[in-house]
Amino acid sequence: MRRHLERDREMSPDDEDTPFVVNGRFIPQPDPAVLSRYCDLYAVPRSAFPAGRLAFRRDDGPIFLLPKSTKLYLNLFSEPTTLAEARARAWVLATTDIARTWQTLIRLRLIRRHTTARVGDCFTAPIPLRPAT
Repeated sequence: MRRHLERDREMSPDDEDTPFVVNGRFIPQPDPAVLSRYCDLYAVPRSAFPAGRLAFRRDDGPIFLLPKSTKLYLNLFSEPTTLAEARARAWVLATTDIARTWQTLIRLRLIRRHTTARVGDCFTAPIPLRPAT
């Protein structure tokens, strides 16, 4: 199981045509308690809190403080989008190594593969990976 989960954090050659979707959401006005908890969890002194970052909560709970430019890339995956499609749309975003960007988003699980469940010979709706509320 662990090996499967680790492979899920790596980009493979087949991923170019695999749909990915954003795996969380930005927190527009993070609560001070959330930011305080972030500092405690990651041993970041409150005085060294990164300015100009956007708070992003992954669907399974972890919070990331991301550079503002990351939002441009994550927005490409607001709907299921292949890496090839995202690359075609990202040409206006100044980047020298888009593959490294995709790998980082996958490794941090900020985007995830968009999969469907198979029942017999037919496919059903996408598998929800968000926790039930």
